[in-house]
Amino acid sequence: MARSTATRKATRSKGPVSVPFPAELRRRTESFARQHNLQLATAVRLLVTERLAELEDDSKLSRVEEWQRAAAWATWEQLQSGTGAVAPRRQLEQIFTRARRAQARAAKPR
Repeated sequence: MARSTATRKATRSKGPVSVPFPAELRRRTESFARQHNLQLATAVRLLVTERLAELEDDSKLSRVEEWQRAAAWATWEQLQSGTGAVAPRRQLEQIFTRARRAQARAAKPR
């Protein structure tokens, strides 16, 4: 089934991107393309897409880590000032023991 002209225009980019590659980078990219049975342009698109995804993931992780540090620091300050609540160790052990028992019961075949 042929795609309509409108569909082709909507998915088409503004045109090719011409980027001069240093000889070593081109050699490595061509090697990657051969190893994965890809055309050079497809390999370049794949590598750029993967790297951009990695950078976005790194950015998200950094924000999460910053939030965790801020939350940990706020908790520490509450504990130091006496306004933070601390659960007694015995109570925590009881909670975990009940959770482990419930998990073991759920895992048993019926």
